[in-house]
Amino acid sequence: MKLKIGDKVRYLNEVGGGVIVKIIDKKTVEISDDSGFDIPVLISDLVSVDSSEDVLVEVEEESLNEVDENEIVLDDDLVSFDSNEDTGEIKIFIAVVKNDANFDMFLINDSSFNLFCNIITPLSEKYKSIYSNSIEPNTKIKIKTYSESDVQDGISVINQIIFYKQIYKELQSPIETSVDIKAIKFAKTSSFKENDYFHKDALLFDVFEFSLNSELNKLSKDDMYKIVKQKQESEDYVKQLSTKYKTKRTVEIVEVDLHIQQLIDNYKHLPNGEIVEIQLERFHSELNDAIKNKVKKIVFIHGVGKGTLKNELRRSLEREYSKFKFQDASFKEYGYGATMVYL
Repeated sequence: MKLKIGDKVRYLNEVGGGVIVKIIDKKTVEISDDSGFDIPVLISDLVSVDSSEDVLVEVEEESLNEVDENEIVLDDDLVSFDSNEDTGEIKIFIAVVKNDANFDMFLINDSSFNLFCNIITPLSEKYKSIYSNSIEPNTKIKIKTYSESDVQDGISVINQIIFYKQIYKELQSPIETSVDIKAIKFAKTSSFKENDYFHKDALLFDVFEFSLNSELNKLSKDDMYKIVKQKQESEDYVKQLSTKYKTKRTVEIVEVDLHIQQLIDNYKHLPNGEIVEIQLERFHSELNDAIKNKVKKIVFIHGVGKGTLKNELRRSLEREYSKFKFQDASFKEYGYGATMVYL
């Protein structure tokens, strides 16, 4: 049978289960379990629940090779990366990565905006949409796989993109750009370069780029003088307030490693339950200190393992710190082994 997002599954060797919310790679999916947590699980450890007949059916791992053309598929490489929200930069790319005899095409959203994208390829006198959906900030998504025969004459794609957020400081205009990739690019190994978005070499093509610094360079001398003067007046005012009220500088982010070897020296003789207690005690201590010191974000590195510490940590966040939001930390920095809490 075919495994897809939305399928109900149960653990093969443990009690519990959930619903598939993400296909990570050919061997792993992410499920929202019975307790409400999203966790990565090996396909070999799951069985699918056939809701129509209320029976359990073993999932065939090979079925993941069959993917609907319109289904979003995240690769087994980096899928999320650091935010550019504070840099004033927007970078959108089309990327191509060679995967055995095929070429995987990705759309990369290196910005703090959500995107709604319609990716089109010309077909003689017609046009075909190969991807039409939303993309979250600081994310890349595979949009199509090409065989070697598909790229013999090169590839052209037209990108229609709308930027959006829940709350706007100012409106962003829709854009439409095209990317033409010549056949020689696919043939030359030297065309594929090291980059910040994949663990392997890739072709990167600019779709859209905005930099606050480059926009500032377009300003006149009078404009720059006004900006500098306003900035200076603002900084002087903040200094006066800081002196008057003795304000403390806010810490942006704190990182806490909860691996037991980072917390105590002699741990090999301890049972698993006692190890988790020590880790949770440090979690509460560090989180309360961060709240007290007005830290904006705190990352807890808990590792992947069997997911026990991660689940306990997140249950505690939901029960005792429900006013704070949390999510998986950057895959680029921590893989699947860390949780980011916004304070």
